[in-house]
Amino acid sequence: MGSSGWNLKHISYSALSTWLTCREKFRQKYVLRNKEPPGIYFPQGNTIHSALYDFHQTPDIEEQLLYDMAQDYWANEIEGKEFYDFKGNRQTAEQIEEARIDTMRWLGGYVSSVKAGDTPFITFATPPEQDVERNVDGSGFTLRGYIDFFPKDVSVMNTGESLMDCKDGYMHIGDFKTGSKKFNAWNQTKADIDLQPTVYGYIMGKKPVAFHYMVIEKTATHEKPSIKHIITYRDEKDYEMLERIIHEFERSADRLNQYADGKFFPEPVMGFGRFCSKLCSFKDVCWETNFSKQSEA
Repeated sequence: MGSSGWNLKHISYSALSTWLTCREKFRQKYVLRNKEPPGIYFPQGNTIHSALYDFHQTPDIEEQLLYDMAQDYWANEIEGKEFYDFKGNRQTAEQIEEARIDTMRWLGGYVSSVKAGDTPFITFATPPEQDVERNVDGSGFTLRGYIDFFPKDVSVMNTGESLMDCKDGYMHIGDFKTGSKKFNAWNQTKADIDLQPTVYGYIMGKKPVAFHYMVIEKTATHEKPSIKHIITYRDEKDYEMLERIIHEFERSADRLNQYADGKFFPEPVMGFGRFCSKLCSFKDVCWETNFSKQSEA
């Protein structure tokens, strides 16, 4: 398992994904160390993760106790903090309270769906949030990440029917996700091209991997809970591709040399209303730095 401190040799799935998305965003976040305004989705996601860890390790837990624990997780997440929307506007107390209510509703929807047998129940093989790392062959980097859970088996909770025994020759890895049901929603294709399963499979020894996404979609009050269990697979060819990505990252970012000769540039995609449609908190500074033309008059 990983050591306590991160250093320049460590590279994460999120850092690689940021670099592949836009090198200017990577520069802002990892080179200049500019902080992104904290969004309310962070305490929402962290609260749901913590509560689901409790539920999956103790599935017969009383629901009221689970919700009380979730309320405590939420309180700890927001205590003394301010939150901002995607446009940089500070969230009001009323908006934060609405976010709390939504979080508890999404959590309740997941638990109810699993108990009713509509969503499969995954038994954990080990305690959640394992800190793991592995050196990347032919490079100076060490991949590192926190794995949500290792599935032991997948069943139907209300009947006990076994849907999958996770001792089938694959390394089974799982991750909880919260996301929009309408914008960039999770589906099989998105899971199949996502870099996270490849990174975690590589860390675990470049073994054939079955990666389980448990997705809680953020539905409106009038909508039914929307839960997805998506499985995607990785093998040797995916790990070869990952090594090529990391070797290119090593050459282009020059991270191990404090980014001294790093090659960074903006990669906008035209959007509606703002100049770039990518999810990014650095759009304004990127525009001012790279695209805004001051009048000479």
